[in-house]
Amino acid sequence: MSTEKKVWIIVVVSITLFAFGLYNVYKPDTLPMNFVRGDVREITPGVLIGPYPTEREIKRLKRIGVVAFVNLMDSSNPLEKDLFKVEQRAAEKYGLTVLNFPMGFIKLGSKANTATVAEAVKRTMEITTAPEESIYVHCYLGRHRVGVFAKAYIKALDLKNRKTRTVTKKENPSETVPQ
Repeated sequence: MSTEKKVWIIVVVSITLFAFGLYNVYKPDTLPMNFVRGDVREITPGVLIGPYPTEREIKRLKRIGVVAFVNLMDSSNPLEKDLFKVEQRAAEKYGLTVLNFPMGFIKLGSKANTATVAEAVKRTMEITTAPEESIYVHCYLGRHRVGVFAKAYIKALDLKNRKTRTVTKKENPSETVPQ
């Protein structure tokens, strides 16, 4: 075998191993990613936010009452696209629903992301759950995109509550108060 062929084989093998290693470093359940992943937290009763759930975490979330997942990961990103497919298979295995609202993670405040978040909030509010059920909203790390979602969800919930709140006599400004 010529020296030139050996060099090419070494280059191809090195690139392949590097790509495989890089891909595995960014898997959500590997040691390096555990240090940067956000925590699962409840933003309102029945709505949890956090990082991408592995199958083991999906199983655990189902046990605590999660019935649906709202995925904010960007399907145009090859890594997130693959993870979304894995999540869909795992959720189907446990009888759970997955809704996808792809958000880019570079410009969180862009018009496209704002529209996507508004639609995700609207659809999340439409999902009716029993008191013991929850919805889990996630992105890859469970920090940035879910943070944007949480702010929009709480704002929309506050507006909804203001519209449906009944005004008591004491709060009604049209009635005159005796002096």
